[in-house]
Amino acid sequence: MIDEKGYQSWASGINNRAPSNRIPEGSARDMLNLDPGPLLRSRVGYEKKLPTTNARAIASLGHRVIFVDGTELTELDTHTDAVRVLGTIAGAGPVAFAGHNSELFISTVNETLRYDGQLREWGVPDVTVQPPAGVASVTEGRRLYAMTYVNQYGEEGGTVAAASVPAGELTITVPTLPAGCTARIYVSALNGRTLYYQTEATAAGPIRVVRPVDYTATLATMHMRRPKPCVFLASAGAVLAMASGDTVNITEPLWPHLVNYEARFIQYPSEVGMLLAGLHGMYVSADKCYMVTNAETESPQQSGVLDYPAIYGTGTILPTGEATWVTRYGVAIESRDSREGILEPTKPQFVVGNHVSGASGFVEYDGGQRLVATMKRSEGQGTLAACDYFEAEVIRP
Repeated sequence: MIDEKGYQSWASGINNRAPSNRIPEGSARDMLNLDPGPLLRSRVGYEKKLPTTNARAIASLGHRVIFVDGTELTELDTHTDAVRVLGTIAGAGPVAFAGHNSELFISTVNETLRYDGQLREWGVPDVTVQPPAGVASVTEGRRLYAMTYVNQYGEEGGTVAAASVPAGELTITVPTLPAGCTARIYVSALNGRTLYYQTEATAAGPIRVVRPVDYTATLATMHMRRPKPCVFLASAGAVLAMASGDTVNITEPLWPHLVNYEARFIQYPSEVGMLLAGLHGMYVSADKCYMVTNAETESPQQSGVLDYPAIYGTGTILPTGEATWVTRYGVAIESRDSREGILEPTKPQFVVGNHVSGASGFVEYDGGQRLVATMKRSEGQGTLAACDYFEAEVIRP
């Protein structure tokens, strides 16, 4: 005789840690495309808004959805359903997005872009070699000089170490300017170390500086560079953080177009597989999961939050601002109360297992909120895979 027992609720979802013959009430051993709750319901599907051929990255900026389809960076206006191609980008490799101060910053394998309704370069060309200079009427002492480029938006780029010349009448030969840029010339006082703005060139050619005449504006972008392509991007207060390999670099506060690669970086024991800016700090996954605070300052602080890493690619930010990701033990989520740290609500009942990569997103439908994730297992068939099956009943006489 078989005893049957009815369940009135499935609100606890999957439990694959308890023995199969002792599943706690309110739980199921496994579910496929079902949402747990008082009743089991089929998981909501999707509505096709736009056909694509090779869509591989997506982000939003207000009511606009920006996505990559093959080599095209494309915008979909969700108010009008209008579609336009913003530009052509690399056809392969990672694409990173970060919304920052009402702009969307974009990095591909070989491009850095920014978008606020208009797509343009993110960053200003660097001065990697100071221009040649001649000195007439040489006197005792020496001066330093340097050049920077300024783009059409008034953003000033970085420059290498200043050049040193004997004091006298200085003539600097400005090279061919990058498109849309002017060049600023800075010169130090006699035997001084601080460089001061003197003049701005709008075309290539010689610029004569008999002697520094203005000691007001100083050069502030020495040793800085334009951002390089990265794999992960995050907006943390007044700065942008960029991760590639085992390093996270941080832009200058309020200057997202400049990075001091020699000073503003954090290095990890292994490759970074997640970078998120949540409510209470910036979260980084490498050999394990870390939280970085005070990223805008000269002395960021870091602490470990989990002793194991996130599954690559599963990090996302909830609509309420909390950072969340998936580990081999299930969902990890930043608590709204900073004293509680990182919560792992599914760990006691659900083990995801080892996976090499994945993706996650937030779905809200009919009053229900769900974090939906998919992952590629390290080896063998994944626990989220579906397959054909049949049921049969064998009756013995």
